[in-house]
This record gives sequence, C-alpha cells and structure tokens, in this order.
Amino acid sequence: MPPEIKHNGSFITEEMVTCFFKLRGQIWGADPQELLSTYPQYFQQRGLDFPDPDSVNRVKKMILLDWYERNICQIKNREEYFEEMESLLEQIKIFLNKEGMFANFHLFGSYSNGNSDIGSDLDFIAVLPWIKDNQDNIFIEFEKWNGLGSFIVFSKELGPFENLLPIYSKGNGLARLYGFSHSGIEVEFHIIGESDANNLPKLFPGYIERIFPVSPKEELRTSFKGKRELMPKPTDIVPNYILSEKEGDKDCFIGFFPLHVATSTLVYQGLPNADYVKNSFLALVKGFLFYNGSYIRNISGKIIGINRHFLTEEGFLNFVFSVFYYNNVSKYSEKKLIELRQMYFAALEDIGRRYNLSFI
Repeated sequence: MPPEIKHNGSFITEEMVTCFFKLRGQIWGADPQELLSTYPQYFQQRGLDFPDPDSVNRVKKMILLDWYERNICQIKNREEYFEEMESLLEQIKIFLNKEGMFANFHLFGSYSNGNSDIGSDLDFIAVLPWIKDNQDNIFIEFEKWNGLGSFIVFSKELGPFENLLPIYSKGNGLARLYGFSHSGIEVEFHIIGESDANNLPKLFPGYIERIFPVSPKEELRTSFKGKRELMPKPTDIVPNYILSEKEGDKDCFIGFFPLHVATSTLVYQGLPNADYVKNSFLALVKGFLFYNGSYIRNISGKIIGINRHFLTEEGFLNFVFSVFYYNNVSKYSEKKLIELRQMYFAALEDIGRRYNLSFI
C-alpha cells in the first residue's frame, strides 16, 4: 500500500493523481492469492467468496475506494458527488465544442449506465482521425488537448500527451490519459485511432497496439456463452476477441473496446460518422446468436432461421447476463436499459433482414 497523501481540502496535485493510478495498477495486477493474504479483511468482513472472479474484482475496487476516500475524495454526499460529475461532464463537453476537437468522444462505465456512486469516474473513449502527411494539423489538434489541463490534473508521468502523436500520424494505436478534476472526480481517456475503431465490429481476433506498454495483470473478461474469467492482460496490445476451446466447447471472449464502444454514449462527435458504435453492437448480437445455438438449419445443414426465443424479453436479459461486463440489470438505469433493449431488437431485425432469416 502506498503512503497516505492527504490533500489540504481543496487542492489536487499531480503527485496524488500519479500515486492513485500507480496503486490501481498494483492492485489490479495483484494475484488473487496475494490479495487474500494481504487484505483478508475485505474477503472475511463482507462475506465474499474466493477465488470467484467477480468477488476478486469487488475486493480490488473496495481497496481502491477506501484509499481514494482517505486521500483524495472531497465530496462525501452521494447526491452532491453525482451533481459534481454532471457539472464536470458538461464542462468537458463545452470545452470540446469550443475547441472544435477533430475526434469522437464516448462515455462508458457506471456513469454512462446511470448507476454511479461516490468514487465513480468519468471514463471516455476518444477516437482520433488519421491525419495524413500534415504535421501542422497534427500539432493543432494535439495542442487542443493541453487545454483540458485547466480543469483536470493529469499524471504526465503515466500518460504523457506526446503518446497521442503516433495515433494521429498512423491512424491506429492506444494511449491513455489519467487525471482528476480539482474537486476529486477521476477522469480517464482511452484514446484509439479511427482505423482501430472501424475494425472493432469484425468478429475475429484482431487487436489494438499500445503506444506505451503497461504492467502485466489479469482482468475480468466475459464470453458470448456467459463465462466470466480472469485472463492475462497483454502488456503491448489489447485484443478485440479471444477464441477459446476447452474440452471441445468453443467460445469467444470479448475484448475491452468492442464491448465498451458498443454500449457507450456518444457525447461529442467531431468526425464525419460514428457507425462503428452501431456496428460493434450488431457484432455482439451476432456472436451471441452464433455461440448460443440460435440458428435453425434444414436437413441439409443450411441456416433457414433464428430461434424465436432470442426475440423475447428473456432473450434480451440473457444477452445482458451473458455478454456484458455489468451483467445485472440493476447496474443500469431504466433509461439505459430501454436504450440497450431497443438496440438489441433492432440488431436482431437487421440480422434477419440482411441474411433473409425468419424467426421460427
């Protein structure tokens, strides 16, 4: 555990930001057995099972939340915290519109799902364009990012802004920016190239290459068949899909970006389109149907239809439970559930229409 770094009640420093994210890397990279021996109270006092992947994840979040509340958190009231998150998001949107950022910004995670609490963060995926053969335009866009530093304290040690330059010049790659607002709200930007975003809907084991390698760790991944496993996180790439076959059981685990882009909220559009969002969600539904035996075949083996069960409310709930990282409907606001439900049934109709399949 890193040292306690008390703030003075109103001032967030870069040291605090760096310390928090270094701790987060250590905790998320810790072996479950190491966590159990170092922090047994988090398992024992809260009646969590070990080594269930979801329980291990909850323990990691609790350790980080406790440290955050002791060292950085300035707002203890849940309603006030949520209001501050709303205010910060609005400030970011105003900044993006004023600067005319040539990028798309998507919000994902608990706030986007309508289920935030004290310690929740604003998680963004930013999609940058490929600016070909024009260094002046690259630096114009790059300089706009520095303006965020007027109201967000970034860790330049862990996420230097210079990591964005290769993404602009190549059209692909992943960089991250780590920060906190002056009121103690965590803000993180996962920044990828437009070419990578357009590849997300393809159901094959592609990947996004990191601009800056990270420490090895395990992270929770979900599969189309509803499995939830802690899997090794590569230090230099982020997989889109991970094929799996154990004892003849074929499955596919879903990577970070296909899942979170598909369910994200577009809060600012500076690129000509963001079709990769709808197409990524369509790919999730296709994978869910394929790996869960939804297709009906005739005697010669040709696919002639889709099992009607998948067109029901129960089918939608099974999709949420199987595919999503947050796989409990209680993790979503009613508004977000309505949006996801509409996207699911629209994707089913699109699949049926594209491939001339009936629901039988």
